[in-house]
Amino acid sequence: MSDADLFSRLALLRNVSLFAQLSDEKLRPVAQVAESRHWEAGEAICRQGEAGTALYIVREGRMEVRVAKSGELEAGDLGAAVATLEKGQIFGEVALLDGSPRSASVIALEDAETLQI
Repeated sequence: MSDADLFSRLALLRNVSLFAQLSDEKLRPVAQVAESRHWEAGEAICRQGEAGTALYIVREGRMEVRVAKSGELEAGDLGAAVATLEKGQIFGEVALLDGSPRSASVIALEDAETLQI
């Protein structure tokens, strides 16, 4: 990882409330293990009901949070839009922390990038 990429990751992490109180010394290992991932417009980052094994920070682009009305998805259904996520916003932290199934699907509205922890 280049110094510029590490600096960019640290800046992004500092602006996320979950990590805001951590020093650079504590954030550096998080930044180094985070996986950068590109998503194509329309691609599902996570689906409601799946097991959660990571949290995501939006690095670039916009994403849409979708929830099935009944709480259960039909095949191919991604539910109704309930929120839009933009740079610096985080999702997936609850499923990561408590192991519960994803409570929503998240879809890339445009080409986007996340940091995955």
